[in-house]
Amino acid sequence: MQLSKTRKCDQCTIATPFETGASSVKSVPAVKAAESKASQAKEQQQKAMQKEALVCLHCNYKFKADMDKAGVSYNLRCPYCGRKDELRMRNSLLP
Repeated sequence: MQLSKTRKCDQCTIATPFETGASSVKSVPAVKAAESKASQAKEQQQKAMQKEALVCLHCNYKFKADMDKAGVSYNLRCPYCGRKDELRMRNSLLP
């Protein structure tokens, strides 16, 4: 009784026969999958870096907020004092 060994591809999940000699099917290393996960993590970090720098003029508290989500998923307020009428962009405060 002969047992055939197969190898499963990490990317396309197709089972191919595994031979001990020179194989016609080349396996793709798992490093590419790790690199793609790392690139996805970089994209998420870049999206997180798109937050706007704000300052509360009442308590002079500086913070960052995602302006795309402000007003949609939460109300934009100062995290320290809770006021929303004294908020300004940090860049617009230049003399």
